[in-house]
Amino acid sequence: MNLEKTLNILLFPGITIHELAHITACILLGVKIKKTKIFGINGGYVVYNKTNTFKSIIISFFPFIFNILISIACVFLIKQNYLTIFKIIFIWIGVSALYSSVPSIQDSKIVFEAIKNSYSGNGMLKWIINLLFLPLTIIVLILAFIFKNLDQSFIFRIILICGWIIIYFL
Repeated sequence: MNLEKTLNILLFPGITIHELAHITACILLGVKIKKTKIFGINGGYVVYNKTNTFKSIIISFFPFIFNILISIACVFLIKQNYLTIFKIIFIWIGVSALYSSVPSIQDSKIVFEAIKNSYSGNGMLKWIINLLFLPLTIIVLILAFIFKNLDQSFIFRIILICGWIIIYFL
């Protein structure tokens, strides 16, 4: 078994939280979910109906924010007067949530495709609106490109976890 599959097994709460974040975003945005897998050796997934660009971007990037918030909540729980076993569980959940916070390559592809589709088609009003949102679109594309390249980055995930440890000691 390779390192990635071993880490997926050890840090499965993070994968589960990541997929639950996609599910939560779909529910909040009213997007119908077709199929889910919240944990597996190769990760998980959420398949949902096609939707507009804005909703696709939110659903794709939501796990990054959601997982980081869960890991920060774990820091606060660790600092409370709980039994050591609970603190160990909170550390495990916090670290695994951070490790799985980065949107996947598939999430980035969904963002790229949604933006590409929003700029195709006819209509002067559509082009004017797209032109007005161009700076925001460029930022989102840059983020998607960064996430696409960081998805397989073990070092970036370790940096996130080190930042989490620093927050714990502050």
